[in-house]
Amino acid sequence: MAQEDWLAHANPLPAFIREECTKYPGVHVPLKDFYNRLIGWIAVSGIRYNPARNNTKSNLENLGYEVRHQNTGAEVYGLELIEHQVSLPP
Repeated sequence: MAQEDWLAHANPLPAFIREECTKYPGVHVPLKDFYNRLIGWIAVSGIRYNPARNNTKSNLENLGYEVRHQNTGAEVYGLELIEHQVSLPP
């Protein structure tokens, strides 16, 4: 357990993908949206390490995801962010 905690803090990306993304061929998400969600998830998780956006791109590629530049910016292929339902008080 201690080793898993250490690994999650050292590289939180795999845990973030497991908890906040779905994996499907053919889907993609803008890297900026992925990164913004990652930074928010890291803050809530109590992890002190905030990876740089360029490091996140490299780490995604090292995990086997394709990151391609499009005319609207970089896109991460094979991942989709999970939409969370927010309940508002009546």
